[in-house]
Amino acid sequence: MPPEALQKGRFSESSDVWSFAVTMWEVLTSGSIPYYDLSDDRAVLEHVLQGGRLPRHVIAGECPDSLWALVMRCWASSAKDRPSFSELVAALRRIREQRNKRKQAELQCEVED
Repeated sequence: MPPEALQKGRFSESSDVWSFAVTMWEVLTSGSIPYYDLSDDRAVLEHVLQGGRLPRHVIAGECPDSLWALVMRCWASSAKDRPSFSELVAALRRIREQRNKRKQAELQCEVED
């Protein structure tokens, strides 16, 4: 849960964006449990409030820097610094398009070789 929800019980689109990023992390880690290495809910609360976030290093396989940067934006400490869902959709489309262009270029190089 985002800091404002933990501290003040405030929920909004911004807190949902935070949760969406947790879900993205779960997908990227093939279903790992968030904060699995922390002992209890109190430890998770302290971790998040002190600026701790879920780690990138446990992601198996490729996670483009642009995708990870987007995930981290969703976990901004201040709700006003997080993207809206509309911004998230646009950013995810750009990331997908960039990936598709790279894949097409790689295939083209293989065909030419």
